[in-house]
Amino acid sequence: MPECTRARELHAYHDGELSLEERRTFEGHLAKCPRCARELVQIRSVSNLVAASSIPDIPPETLCRLHRRLDDAKENGILRLGEWLAAAALTLLLFSSALFWRMGTNGKPEDAFGQEWEKAAMTLRVEDAPFEEPELQLAQGLFADYPKEDNNE
Repeated sequence: MPECTRARELHAYHDGELSLEERRTFEGHLAKCPRCARELVQIRSVSNLVAASSIPDIPPETLCRLHRRLDDAKENGILRLGEWLAAAALTLLLFSSALFWRMGTNGKPEDAFGQEWEKAAMTLRVEDAPFEEPELQLAQGLFADYPKEDNNE
């Protein structure tokens, strides 16, 4: 026997979700369709069985243990999310730092010593600098420990 096309309405009828007019129409269908009538009897018997059964009480120790595990699971999930977000932030920070390091003042990538001020700083000779006496002493003190190599005195 093929399945009834109105079988989907059966649960809505049982649960009282149909309007008054839809309910009356479906009751007329139930009088003519033995398959839906049998299915409704089965649904009602299962519903009555569930309603008559009692739900056992959970012992307080078990309930506390379940709540602790739930709290632990939530905390671990939050920590795991925090670890992922921290890793993503670190990756973004490293990538953007590398990008900005490679960019010059004009926004175009340059080599590490491509800017004029860097070239001047690397080739500046302290004795040629037009500094006053205290500034010269400070500069000489800063460069005193700098290793001397190949004509970079």
